[in-house]
Amino acid sequence: VVSIEKVLSESGVSKEHCALLNVMMLGDRSGLDKSKKALFRQGGAQHLLALSGLHIGIFLTLLNLLFLRRVRFHSWRWPVLGITLFLLWYYAIMVGLPKSLLRAMLMTTIFLIGQFLYRPDSGSNVLAMTVFAMLAIDPRCVFDVGAQLSVSALVGLVFFSPSLKI
Repeated sequence: VVSIEKVLSESGVSKEHCALLNVMMLGDRSGLDKSKKALFRQGGAQHLLALSGLHIGIFLTLLNLLFLRRVRFHSWRWPVLGITLFLLWYYAIMVGLPKSLLRAMLMTTIFLIGQFLYRPDSGSNVLAMTVFAMLAIDPRCVFDVGAQLSVSALVGLVFFSPSLKI
């Protein structure tokens, strides 16, 4: 297996940037020194180093550009959905499936299945199903502050973003 660090270093990316990309793509913070971690913490951008919905969104956007957009009304749409979900879950498992990424993956999976079943976009239903699935997997997540903040942020986005549209 070819490591990402090897590919990046061969392409001319500096070791410092290579370590940062490795953190942002795979969540491996071992290459990032304490001063860089402190800079992210002081700048209030430490959440960028945590694997979460941002990373799933970027990966899903790339997959959408590659083939999801092309097969929406085609007979191949279900196999493509299966391949897409497989690749997303493979990535999530490959990086260790942190809780923040599990929440994002559950929501993405439910959303994509709803899209492919031609269900109307209902963020509240997707959010409710995600919370139910999270509680079914681990009922103790009710006491997890990260889960509470994540769900609270999504509630804010789902219920207040329609009023912010221009």
